[in-house]
Amino acid sequence: MAEVQGAVTTEAIVGAVTGSLAAPRTVLLGRYDRAGRLRYTGRSPTLSRAVGRALAELLTPPADSHPWEGWTFSAGWGTQRAPWACTWSSPTS
Repeated sequence: MAEVQGAVTTEAIVGAVTGSLAAPRTVLLGRYDRAGRLRYTGRSPTLSRAVGRALAELLTPPADSHPWEGWTFSAGWGTQRAPWACTWSSPTS
C-alpha cells in the first residue's frame, strides 16, 4: 500500500494584512465569488521580515470603501482570543 499526498494551489487576493501595509505580519486572503463579492478564504502563517518587506512594495491602501469593512477576524479558530487588528489593502488582482 502506498501513501499518496496531493496539493491544490489557487490564486487569491490580499484583502488585508495584520500589521501595517509597510510591514505586514500576515495576509488575509480572499477570492471573488460569481456575484463579484470578495469572500474571505484564509490567512497566511506569520511572514518573515524579508517576505513582509517584499510584499509591502506591492500593497496599496484601498481608494474607496473596502468590501470587508465592519468585519472582525478571530485570532484563532474557535478561540475567545481578541480579534485581529487589520489594515485594509486594495483588493485588486
